[in-house]
Amino acid sequence: MSPHIRAVSHIAVGVRDMAEALRFYRDFLGLAVSLDQHEQRGRERGDGSAQSGRRAVYLRLAEHDDASFLVLDQQLDHRADGEPRNLFDVGFHHIAFWAEGLDALVAAAPAAGVTIVHGPAWEDSTSWGESAGRPIRTVIFRDFEGNIVQVDSRHDG
Repeated sequence: MSPHIRAVSHIAVGVRDMAEALRFYRDFLGLAVSLDQHEQRGRERGDGSAQSGRRAVYLRLAEHDDASFLVLDQQLDHRADGEPRNLFDVGFHHIAFWAEGLDALVAAAPAAGVTIVHGPAWEDSTSWGESAGRPIRTVIFRDFEGNIVQVDSRHDG
């Protein structure tokens, strides 16, 4: 029996600077933090700080069992060259959210220091794998880590 996929569970985004990531995803996009988790691994240094670990901040898009969520994942342990471990080097192409109030978000971008890469623009629904003729308004931002974040709306504004 093949699985029936109902929704995206979550998307994990590796970040270098959690404060900057939260400024974009929580403060600018308005996603709600449901958990801010610090996991420590290894032994403590002389100053009491952990040698290695992870900080994961979970941001919810809605509150129901199958609601998609985003995990901002900051690795606190690094390779000898200072870079994150290989698993977190992979990244993603882009992430896209459905939203209302797209024009207000675009208007807020300059004051928030957010870069608009494309749009806002109306595009045909074929770009979303749907049949033609259903216009979708879209804008593409760059988050503070350099990732591409798209916000789409089926409604004006």
